[in-house]
Formats: sequence, structure tokens, C-alpha cells
Amino acid sequence: MKRLLILLVLLMLLAAGAAAFVLFSSGTPPQIALAPTQGAVGPATEFQLTVSAPQNGLKRIVATVRQEQTSRPLVREVPAVKPGSYSTVFTLPADALQDGQVQVDVEAVDASYSNMAEGARATASFTFVLDKNPPILSVLSQQHNLNQGGSGLVMFTANEELQLAEVRVGDRAFPAYKLPDGRFAGLFAFPYYVEKADFSPTLHVVDIAGNTTSRGFPFFANARKFKRDTIRLPDSFLQRKMPEFSSQHPGITSPLDVFLKVNRETRHKNRQALLDIGSKSASIPLWSGSFLRLPNSATRAGFAEYRDYKHNGKTVDEQVHLGVDLASLKHAKVPAANNGVVVHANYLGIYGNCVIVDHGLGLMTLYAHLSSMEVAKGQQVERGQILGRTGTSGMAGGDHLHYGVLAAGLPVNPLEWWDQSWIENNISGKLRGEQ
Repeated sequence: MKRLLILLVLLMLLAAGAAAFVLFSSGTPPQIALAPTQGAVGPATEFQLTVSAPQNGLKRIVATVRQEQTSRPLVREVPAVKPGSYSTVFTLPADALQDGQVQVDVEAVDASYSNMAEGARATASFTFVLDKNPPILSVLSQQHNLNQGGSGLVMFTANEELQLAEVRVGDRAFPAYKLPDGRFAGLFAFPYYVEKADFSPTLHVVDIAGNTTSRGFPFFANARKFKRDTIRLPDSFLQRKMPEFSSQHPGITSPLDVFLKVNRETRHKNRQALLDIGSKSASIPLWSGSFLRLPNSATRAGFAEYRDYKHNGKTVDEQVHLGVDLASLKHAKVPAANNGVVVHANYLGIYGNCVIVDHGLGLMTLYAHLSSMEVAKGQQVERGQILGRTGTSGMAGGDHLHYGVLAAGLPVNPLEWWDQSWIENNISGKLRGEQ
């Protein structure tokens, strides 16, 4: 009996010790994470607060912003008491704060019995610089005359550092590049498919704190009418060309059906690939002067020609031709139109063997349907250097070069870039700061 009593007392002491340990110990506190953690922020900056307490769940979360004598609540939550994490998003009450340093304090308490049942507590402080002022832009270039389907260049400056600068035309965004002298150069297009009445380019910038500015600039737009052409699809062409694409569309046996798949779906994917390629360009102009044309060549098709595809007298498809087709001798040498860096040298669907050269500021040239390629991705090339030879790869009926010019991946009229006078008046003079 005595031994049993002693054992019972020991068990009671152990239980009391365990209870005291739980009540008086601090326990494992919650984990606090905030993004961003530092740097410049603005009224639109979204803060992602995540607090986790995987063992006991959370009892209370409080976040406050402080600036000198000003204090404002940001988060005051009582989450459901269950193990896991809690996340919320908040912005700063910018109207109550001034530009300058602010501090965000976060307190989190879990639902454990630690600290006399008050729960384990964690705190964290984060310091930011609040900037509520949107960037101020100054447009430097004086004239912006654009032809439908053509290109233009706007030059401007900003009074602070920017994380994003672009020219917006409808749903298209053309990056503006910061030059070594601090000016921004925005090469953009008057897309061939946009009507004159709907064309209204604007500058859109975002500073490092997330403040945005959008503004227009003077421009003059010329509407253009583009040719409509009929492309006939004889069975001989379909039987000769479609085996090149049949492996990409297994299960389709009709050459016409393969053609329609390629002409619609593959064409769309290829043009999306051009936009992806065009989004990464050198931040300085790499070219010099006008752009070379395939020597001794005749034009077989023009830019933005609307094509009706007919098979056995019936219209089966419609597409737009977004380059210039140039025909010379069979397997003619294809020179680089200007200085640049090869950013693509591979097979590309309807374009076949295709080379794309980056000339900087979003400007690129495309050389398609090649029978062979003599350059590689990443290679620097000079004006006139041979890139490959003309051919019939891709969706080409006969030996020729499909030549294209791209502004941020969007095809624009190559004729302008063959015109030295146009380049001087619309591009080069602005880059030199003379217009």
C-alpha cells in the first residue's frame, strides 16, 4: 500500500511538472513571412502575409503600419483554430502616410497552452520606403508619322527609375529600352489589322514602387489598303508538300485536311513563337543604315496581302501574308539585312528552315523557307554576311525567300526598312536626338 501511494505521488508530480512545463514554456512560436520584405513600395503594392502554426493552429494575427507618430491597422484576424497556415493580402493606407520610411509590424499568437495558456507568440518588423508619386514622362521626339502596317519610334525620358516601360497599341505592348544616355527608345507598330480610327499609341510606365503613368503623344496615322490575292491549291502541291507536315498531325490522312491544320493552327503557333522571340532583344541599336534586300530578286508577294485559298474552285481558307516573298536564282545566297545577333536558326513550322536576326530595340528580321542555314543561334552577324540559301522548306510552293521585319515579334512592313530616307527621318535622327 505504501509503495502504491509513493507511486501515485510520483505520477502526480510528473503530471504537475508536465502541466507547468506546458503553461510556463514559450513553445514553438508561429512562423511569419511577408512578401515583399523590403525596398520601395507604393499605394498599389500588394503585400502577401503568411503565418503558419502547423502544430496548434493560430489564435490571433495583427499587422500594423507605423510612420513616426502615425499608426494604422492592416490586419486583425482571428483564424479558425486548426493546424496549418493562414495567408492574406493587404495594401498600405497611403492617404494616411507620407513619402518616406514606413515600418510594418506583425504579431502572431498560436492556440497552444504555452505562456499560461496565452499561446506562443512571434513578432516581426519590416522596413520599406513608401513612394506615392507616379513617374513624370517627357516626350522628346517631335513627329510620329506612321503608315498602317508600318513602324515608328518614340523617344522619352522619366524622372525616376522604371521597372517597366512600353508603348501600348490596343492589346499590344512594345517594350521601350533605356539607352546608355538615360533616354528611352520605344519602337512600335501601327498594326496592319488596326483601323486608323482605332489607332492611338500611349506610353505606359511603372516605377520601382509600382506607381504607373500612362500618357499619349502626338502622332499622324496614314491608312493603307492592302491587296487581296487568291492562292490555288492543286492536288499536286498538296501531295508534294503535306508529307513534310503529316507527322505533326497523326491520324489525318487527307492532304487538304493536313494543309488546313497547318495553315491555321501551326501558323497561329508560329506567330506566337515570333512574339516570344521578339520579347527579348538587345537594349541598344545594333544596326547601321538601311537594310539589304535579297540581291537580284523579284517581288512575288507583298506585306499584309489577304489571301483566299481555293481548292477545286472552292474557298477553303483565308490568311494574311506577313512578309515579302523574294525570288532569285534557285538556292540563292541570303545575306543578313544588317548587323545583329542570330536569335533563331532552326525549323519553324510554316516558315521551314528559318533564321531570325535581332538588331536591337525589338527590331528583328526573318528569313524563311531556306534550303540550308549557315549560322547558329547566338552568333553575331554583319550586314551582308550569308545566313543561308533560298529554298522550299515549310509552306513554300517554289524556291524563294520569305523576308519579314518584326517589331517586338509583330510583323511590320519591310519596305520602310529598305528606304534609307525613311529610316533617317523616322528612326536614326531620333536616336541621335536631332528630331
